[in-house]
Amino acid sequence: MDLTRSAQKALAKLDAGIFKVMLETIQRDCPTVACLDPDTITLLTSVGMRGVATAQFQKNFGLVEDGHPGQGTLAALWTLNKPTRETFEARMLVAAEDTGTVYTLGAGGYGWAQREFDDECDCSGFMAFCLGLSRKPSTAFQVKGRQYWFSTDSMVAAGKEGLFFREVGSLTPGSIVAYPDRNRDGKVTQGHTAYVSEIRNGIPFGYDCSSSQSRKTGDAIKLRSLAFFNRRKTTVWMKPTWWQE
Repeated sequence: MDLTRSAQKALAKLDAGIFKVMLETIQRDCPTVACLDPDTITLLTSVGMRGVATAQFQKNFGLVEDGHPGQGTLAALWTLNKPTRETFEARMLVAAEDTGTVYTLGAGGYGWAQREFDDECDCSGFMAFCLGLSRKPSTAFQVKGRQYWFSTDSMVAAGKEGLFFREVGSLTPGSIVAYPDRNRDGKVTQGHTAYVSEIRNGIPFGYDCSSSQSRKTGDAIKLRSLAFFNRRKTTVWMKPTWWQE
């Protein structure tokens, strides 16, 4: 098929695993439809074959069939393959083991299903990475029917709405916690988000990407006490709605 220059660049940039998942999704959800074999070796090297795989995915899921893996196509792919808690935690540990992460506000978490963690990141970017989600506005993450940047403010709003996240009780292990930005007398204090992996003697512990750890240790992502979330009245405890536990 004829591919635009921008499509060719996008196809070449993405990890081959994304195209494999596209084809596996077709086989799973449209079993009677013929498509490329997910193990087609040329997906590793051929932009043309990646374009074919993308077009086949787009055709079978009602998207514009242009072979361009843009934001809409990748958001649809993510929505059809939302991460389990186990997948989320595995990606979280990949980020935590990638030592030397520098906290940079507004950085990290822009790709879909990134395999390698960013050298610079902030707390929302870290959470987006764990979800395999791009923090850019897309159909995959919406609040009140609108596409939003994935941020602490929009996470809190989504938790209260109950469509993407659902609120859970405080001190619930396996939860995402977040509080929004605070504006006091024109001075904005950044919100924050983290993942609570365990409760120790009534104190939440887990992973986050923080400026304080970045300054103190040279690595922004650490397993540490998250008790400070309990001191914020605006903190929301939540889980993705598709996590059933």
